[in-house]
Amino acid sequence: MTTSSRKVLAFDIWGQMGHFRKYYGTSSAMTYSIPPPTTVRGIIGAFLGLERKEYNTFLDERDTKISVYPVCVKNRWYTTLNIINTKDYMWRGEVGHSQVNYEFLMDPRFRVYLSVRDRKVHETLKYYLGTHRSVYDISLGLTFCLANYSLRGEYTAYPEYLNGENDVSFSSAIPMYGWDHLGPALDSGADYTYQKEARVPIEMDPDRTVRKYGDVMFDPREGHKCTVRAKGTCWNIEDEHIVFF
Repeated sequence: MTTSSRKVLAFDIWGQMGHFRKYYGTSSAMTYSIPPPTTVRGIIGAFLGLERKEYNTFLDERDTKISVYPVCVKNRWYTTLNIINTKDYMWRGEVGHSQVNYEFLMDPRFRVYLSVRDRKVHETLKYYLGTHRSVYDISLGLTFCLANYSLRGEYTAYPEYLNGENDVSFSSAIPMYGWDHLGPALDSGADYTYQKEARVPIEMDPDRTVRKYGDVMFDPREGHKCTVRAKGTCWNIEDEHIVFF
């Protein structure tokens, strides 16, 4: 069981639209409802100015933990985009266009809980978030889905073991793995809604091959927390419960 506390930076990130492509889409580009941990790592890499082939190793070596809470997703929009192959100097479009159907999250807002053991990196991220600076532009999945962000604060998270005997509300999405037991809340008088995202990419190798997938659950309603009955370790931040991926 984890026993030591962790310093955590909490920040909100939002934009007009976002797209976190599901790898198993066919002719249509569907999106996850929340940014996967692999996407959040890319966002952190953009803050720090890390290249896409190096940020995973960099963050792994510094014991980085990520948790995500879907604050608000107002709607979804479906449209068709004309895609041009920009590789191998074919940006002029000689090879023609490809029309692809895309799904976008409209006016999404997410809360990210980020913990990096490396104190220097922690302080650098705290400075960038607090002064609204970054090395590269921050986006929600795709380059043109530009994002805004705001630091909510710096906290100390303490490990808390749940015995599975009480209903607990989580201020984050809940990975459906790593528990001794995970089931629905047993308060029959409460109104609970759950959404499951299957096979979310959790960890990625430096060559961008996903090495771990996992199912994730959350309450999709704005302002609601996911309440479950769980047995295992979570993290407590000022009486708010979260789970790191």
